[in-house]
Amino acid sequence: NTDDLFLKKVVLPFNFCFFGNNYNEVVIGSNGMITFDSSQLGNINYPNFKKTNPNEDLPKNAVFGAFQDLVFSKNDDSEIYYSIIGTAPCRKLVINYYKGRMVGCDDTSTSQIVLSEGLNTIEVFVEEKPLPCPTAKFDESLIGIINADGSLGYSPVSRNTGTWAAEKEAWKVSPSR
Repeated sequence: NTDDLFLKKVVLPFNFCFFGNNYNEVVIGSNGMITFDSSQLGNINYPNFKKTNPNEDLPKNAVFGAFQDLVFSKNDDSEIYYSIIGTAPCRKLVINYYKGRMVGCDDTSTSQIVLSEGLNTIEVFVEEKPLPCPTAKFDESLIGIINADGSLGYSPVSRNTGTWAAEKEAWKVSPSR
């Protein structure tokens, strides 16, 4: 049961280099994103954004999986879950956003964020992300990464802030610089 919340801090058993800084924990947001800013734990994960990446108004130091307005309820089979798999030096943090309901709609979205030790890569997999219905509370979505002050960020051209649908696609970045 979660909506618009940075809900879980995960301590990584490895360091992950993100825009030149090493981190060993992430905070999972309920709207399809994570941040390396551990002070966000328990704060609101605002889904109402209109700015394109990069922008100082977006969440900072973040990975946007399929960042959008989602709700997860105990009354359906929606779920956010994660695991750390593999053995050193090839471990991965895998975060799944399974059937998050788009707020105001009956449609659901399923995506995954994977951080890889050693290779220092981020992969975003989108199983299904439909267009928001006409009654969606917020209709913007975003895939990408952004640094700690919001001045540097990268998004696929067709997946920067906007209204779009995706099915069975993947993106890979290496943000070590």
